[in-house]
Amino acid sequence: FIIFIIEKLRKESIFCAKILGFFFFFFLFPTFFVILLFMQRPDHVEILVHARSTIVHLYYGDDKTFTRSLFTRKLSARRTGKTHKKKKTKRTRRRRRLSTTKKAAQR
Repeated sequence: FIIFIIEKLRKESIFCAKILGFFFFFFLFPTFFVILLFMQRPDHVEILVHARSTIVHLYYGDDKTFTRSLFTRKLSARRTGKTHKKKKTKRTRRRRRLSTTKKAAQR
């Protein structure tokens, strides 16, 4: 997924792709990515969040012509709620309940 983005951007500029490669490998969240975009000083920025990935639209000039739309990396599962949760079985739940009652009995 990440490599796909970098390949897309390499057509625009190799330097930009190098920076993005660095950022993607060391930072999971798109905030740093957005800061990097602001360094280019666009007049208007739109950040859209869709199903666990963010799209950044940049506009340059007074007429707000659309110049570039970038997909930041998908947000980590920790932030968005994990995709697959292990279902608790009845057995584990029962065991836990027993342990708590034992503690209460000791008191």
